[in-house]
Amino acid sequence: MRRRRTCEAFDEELGRDIIDLDNLARMAWNGVPPERRRTVWMLLVGYLPANASRREATVRRKRGEFEEALRLHFHVSPGARSQRDQGTLRQILVDVPRTCPGIPLFAQEGIQNLMIRVLYVWSIRHPASGYVQGMNDLLAIFIMVFAAAAEADLDTVDHATFGRGGFATFDSDLDDDLAPARPAEVGLPPSRRGPRGQPHSHVEGLDASRFSQQTLDEIAADTYWCLSKVLDSIHDHYTHTQPGLRRATTQVEGLLRRVDSDLFKHLMEECMPILQITFRWINCLLTRELPLRVIMRLWDTCLAETSGFEKFFPYVCAAFLCHFSETLRHLQAEDLHLFLQDLPTKDWTDDDVETLLSEAYILSTLFQDAPSHLALKEAQASLAAMIDPLARTG
Repeated sequence: MRRRRTCEAFDEELGRDIIDLDNLARMAWNGVPPERRRTVWMLLVGYLPANASRREATVRRKRGEFEEALRLHFHVSPGARSQRDQGTLRQILVDVPRTCPGIPLFAQEGIQNLMIRVLYVWSIRHPASGYVQGMNDLLAIFIMVFAAAAEADLDTVDHATFGRGGFATFDSDLDDDLAPARPAEVGLPPSRRGPRGQPHSHVEGLDASRFSQQTLDEIAADTYWCLSKVLDSIHDHYTHTQPGLRRATTQVEGLLRRVDSDLFKHLMEECMPILQITFRWINCLLTRELPLRVIMRLWDTCLAETSGFEKFFPYVCAAFLCHFSETLRHLQAEDLHLFLQDLPTKDWTDDDVETLLSEAYILSTLFQDAPSHLALKEAQASLAAMIDPLARTG
């Protein structure tokens, strides 16, 4: 009953001629029904316009732009690529088959080819950072959501959101020397239910072999633009010296000093700097720490927040670290490292993520207006650490 009411509320907002994006974000903060997630995410990232009358033309144009980018940058002879671009492509070809191991969707040739195209074009069009390992994991989240919606479209042909007819179809053949090895036939899992019987919209058992090439091409274009919107908001996470990532890590460290000083002291004593702990969390937006079925719930909120992955996400990381405080404070260096590399989150559900988000929200309300205060505290602590040995030797 509650789920139905939630879907009806989203349908009412999505059915408006001009959507109130602020209201949609408020609704999405508390979670988006899986059946509405593709459309809501497209709106929240700014890919779809709020005005319904402009959506079909916008999507047609953006898909055409992606097709043109493929023609200019991807469908070229190997000799036309610079040495740097060839190196980028080789790295993408290595990383794509490793994406989301154990989930059959990402072992399927059509999805791997799609990912190679999207990541390569993005890297060429963003030379300041280029492709960085971990971007494949971020793309995977959008693919899961959009593929689930495409599968639903096969059964309920409802294209009222932005229309499908007449969109460009891209060349489906990779250059022979670029194509990844054809994966072995992968059987779908016998169950499409998550831990503790929690439904997860069968996203982990999706079968892209049902999709036409046109559908795959549309997913490629749509995920490209949505991924671009997210990466644009955190672009300095990936540029030289990664200032954005270091800034976020510093913020997590400042928060931990304030809210769990015992854990912070223990980590420092065990020579476990916060940068080492949170680098992958921030770089991959926790996609490697949480099951994909619940990452989508986390992203609902981060996309609903203004600059959520830049401004709100450090609070999520701080809350995530504090969640394991009791265990971490009793582990020594080697065991700490092993625990943090394989966190016990495999059975997490949406309820666990919502608890995490609630804790992150509390931290944000307490400290979001005092970043300089946190930085000052960190500077004072660092200065004290430098002065104390001098005082003892003096």
